Amino acid sequence: MRILQGMKESYILVLLTTLLLSSCGGGKNEFVSPPPAEVTVQLPEQRDVTTYMEFPGRTSPYRTVEIRARVKGFLQKRAFEQGEAVEKGDLLFNIEPESFIAAVESAEGDLASAKAAFEIATTDRAMKVKAGKTNAISKLDVEKSRANEKAAEAAVKVAQAALDNAKIDLSYTKITAPEPGRTSRALVDIGNLVGSGDSTLLTTIINDSIIYAYFEVNERVILPYLGKREKTGDAEKEKVKNHGRVRLRMGNGEEYSEDGVIDFIDNTVDKNTGTIQLRGKFDNAEATLVSGLFVRVMIPQEVKGAILVPRHAIQRDMQGDFVLVVNKENVVERRNVTATSVVGETKIIEKGLQADERVIVQGLQRAREGIKVSPKEAEKEAGKAAGEPVGEKAAKKTGEKAKADSAKAAEVTEKPKTNEPSKAPVADKKGQ
Repeated sequence: MRILQGMKESYILVLLTTLLLSSCGGGKNEFVSPPPAEVTVQLPEQRDVTTYMEFPGRTSPYRTVEIRARVKGFLQKRAFEQGEAVEKGDLLFNIEPESFIAAVESAEGDLASAKAAFEIATTDRAMKVKAGKTNAISKLDVEKSRANEKAAEAAVKVAQAALDNAKIDLSYTKITAPEPGRTSRALVDIGNLVGSGDSTLLTTIINDSIIYAYFEVNERVILPYLGKREKTGDAEKEKVKNHGRVRLRMGNGEEYSEDGVIDFIDNTVDKNTGTIQLRGKFDNAEATLVSGLFVRVMIPQEVKGAILVPRHAIQRDMQGDFVLVVNKENVVERRNVTATSVVGETKIIEKGLQADERVIVQGLQRAREGIKVSPKEAEKEAGKAAGEPVGEKAAKKTGEKAKADSAKAAEVTEKPKTNEPSKAPVADKKGQ
């Protein structure tokens, strides 16, 4: 009986549940669309910025001097350390001077002989002129004496010139530095014959206190600078030219510490390449640069009212660069843009975007063109307004939080130490 009564109660319970569910199921199941995706937006930053156009180039010294043997002889001495700096007038090489000393002495003797002959000719001319006044000699003899005097005078000048040349040749046996700078290696060893047939190259000196950087630019870049050149016939041609400020990036990616100027623009455009040669001039007092380096010359460009967008907000597909913006109805729209120079963590948008459009900077994976979204303004941090990068400010906050956490941890670790004296007697007591 109890089993039948339990089955009856279970049947009644199932029946009541079925009736209850059927009474509540009169409505239809409808799809409820999910809420709009949340994205973070911000307006583009608009301000004046300076960007740089970079051009490959090579460095060249201010002056390069080839040291050559100007007289024939055996190289006797090298008086400098190879590769070291020298000053103007420092002795570099000696060529054996004995033969040149003898040539000077010989020329001095020839000069003395010519002077003596000139004195005799002068005395002879004076005596014959006196005798001619009394008709003691013919006029022809008088004129011959005058001609002999002039010939003797000319011989003195020839002898003097020969002596001067001999002294000059003797001075060439001591080869000195005509320019301050740094020497290369010695190209001829001691004891070799130099100056035989041609002027033998002995070494070179490079003055790199100023460094030039030669580079090529295209016509579009050079046009603004052409108006800064000197006009033909300018009275101040010797003035230092300044066609614009430039910077230098070295092969390791570092920028040179000193700014330079463009001090030379070539006079014609190469018709084969469509480029023209320019030269940047840089002070090199610390000898940081050397000749022959591959560098990149950076020409600054002032961009007024540039529109800047975070680099991660710019996407690319088959159509090119684009950004996603949110319109007034909170619908995502695509903007095809032309992104140019990088400025820190942003890029300059040359065209395709207005300064008052809200650009999606976070949640890009949830945003698609044409869908409605829930935009949230990006937080403006005080550090960014003050010129401090957001990343640095976040790092500072993280550091401050870490310091606070470490201070709390120190307090926790110190508390057991303060309780140790009170715990010691209790332990002793329990031990007793």
